[in-house]
Amino acid sequence: MTATEQLAATIGTISAVIKQFKDVAQIGGEPAQGLDPITVLGLSQEDQVRTHVYRKVFKEFIRQVGRKCLTDETLEAYNTDQQERSLYRSVIIRLNAQPPALKRAHLPPKYLEDDQVATAHVWAHVKTQLKHVRHKARNVLLTRMKPGNHGCMEGIPCIIKLSRLLWRHLMIASTLSNEEIDALLHHQPLLQTQFAFMRLQTIHNFLELDLRNVSQWDQMDRRLLQLRGLPVNYTRRYVMPSSSSSPSDKIH
Repeated sequence: MTATEQLAATIGTISAVIKQFKDVAQIGGEPAQGLDPITVLGLSQEDQVRTHVYRKVFKEFIRQVGRKCLTDETLEAYNTDQQERSLYRSVIIRLNAQPPALKRAHLPPKYLEDDQVATAHVWAHVKTQLKHVRHKARNVLLTRMKPGNHGCMEGIPCIIKLSRLLWRHLMIASTLSNEEIDALLHHQPLLQTQFAFMRLQTIHNFLELDLRNVSQWDQMDRRLLQLRGLPVNYTRRYVMPSSSSSPSDKIH
């Protein structure tokens, strides 16, 4: 490494450390006064983006938004970024809707100018955080499930209890009681159906040894794509049963 390259690397590291210690108390807060964005002399735009450090508060913001988006009953994809109503795109839309000052404080240089390098870096980081969100949700969906317990349902929560657990996990700051959550979900049959779908696909992926190396979320996306090809009246009949339906026709 030449002396110039060593100097550039040192400046980049110092810049990253300074940005890490900017006093931003929360993601929705105002940037600290007197800490204007630093122009790193000797570093290219690509190097400035590459050395950018995302703060813990920003990572938690993305995870929080991701969890909230998993309660969107219109969601059509969990892993792919090609679907318009995907988890990924829903989070990106909410990120881009944040105030410019916030984005300047937390995102790489020139992201607000639609710079391709900065945009790709942010998108990749969002995907990394959403992996954590999906993994945590998977743990809840597999509550009480153990390898090899085919047919053994002892201790495994029914769909009503599981929906409550999952909703409470996703809405992490909620103070609603169990009864209030149950009442809320009772009036959102599409969301409860979505939770049931997520659970069935997750358990299927967990119990089938041949699927252990296949992403359950990719499986869900493919299945949802197939279901969208069915007639609306066919799917609506099972998602929103009429008031005259017998108890066995409803989600338990």
